Amino acid sequence: MEATGRQVNVVLVNWAGLATAFQISNINNYAYDEAALNAIDVGSLVGLCIAELSRTAAVKPANLHLVGHSLGAHLMGHAGRVFAAIANQLVGRITGLDPAGPRFVDGPILPAIPALNRQRLTAQSASFVDVIHTNGALQPGVVSLNPHCGDLHEIGNMDFYPSGGSEQPGTGLGGRTNCKIYLNH
Repeated sequence: MEATGRQVNVVLVNWAGLATAFQISNINNYAYDEAALNAIDVGSLVGLCIAELSRTAAVKPANLHLVGHSLGAHLMGHAGRVFAAIANQLVGRITGLDPAGPRFVDGPILPAIPALNRQRLTAQSASFVDVIHTNGALQPGVVSLNPHCGDLHEIGNMDFYPSGGSEQPGTGLGGRTNCKIYLNH
């Protein structure tokens, strides 16, 4: 692929089978907990793969740009940290698109799962982390009077909040973006 006059490579990660919300394994599994936990596991594998790619194909870490939406944002954040632990360098950039909030931070009904909270996308996940918040809340939740699936907290080096970051005009009932429990990223 050619972008702005230079050659680039794009690698897509299809983790659809692990990202589905309805992998309920026990009575304490609330809707998408397994998918959220799987995002961290897949992030570990992605981090290992890009570290090996960097080593064998001489790809400079500064040239790596990881992008993830919702659960995928945290997946890429974890991949960046795994890469850094192996390569002793940070990837150049991670873009988080409306990072998932439920169970990563405390919500109005359910608290954060500590293992997920520790693995959130952060400004330390890459040399530069930009985040675009479009359906967030400080206490996100899917099952609430005012559902928002994204995390509205500042977690990157630069956080962007189009239309305030919570509701986007013209995107469904009351201007909210549609929350999707299945996250096919």
